[in-house]
Amino acid sequence: MKGLTAKILKHISTLEDGETYDLARVFAVFIIPLYMAMGWFELVKTPTERAFDFQAFGIGFGAVLTGLGAFLFLKKDTEPKAAETPRTDGGA
Repeated sequence: MKGLTAKILKHISTLEDGETYDLARVFAVFIIPLYMAMGWFELVKTPTERAFDFQAFGIGFGAVLTGLGAFLFLKKDTEPKAAETPRTDGGA
């Protein structure tokens, strides 16, 4: 299972070539679970101190996802492409 998790995380955080790490994707791998954990902590551990604001959580999470999406969209033309594999069937 450990090897599968590492393989999935590498696939998520690298570009099309599978070797170059992308800053936005690496941030996403850490930021999204952290944001979800902070929301869980706020909801479960501190329910009596203050009410959990689901609307503010949703707006903030949407802003995080929008920012990551914009970052990926604006840099899509600068990414290295995957290496083309040579055809072995005669190239028809």
